[in-house]
Amino acid sequence: MQRFLAASESTRMVIADPQALYSGAALDSRGIAPGDNPRLGSTRFDDWFARSGVKK
Repeated sequence: MQRFLAASESTRMVIADPQALYSGAALDSRGIAPGDNPRLGSTRFDDWFARSGVKK
């Protein structure tokens, strides 16, 4: 998220909260990581951001 804000030229800061809930659920040490056989795409942040239409 901080990378997105920086690319958008936003001065807002991201503050991590390890106790925060994700859609109402507490996460374990894996966070929102996929399982053993994830399907990975080829889109990288810079490519996505360039096409996102976000105005600086």
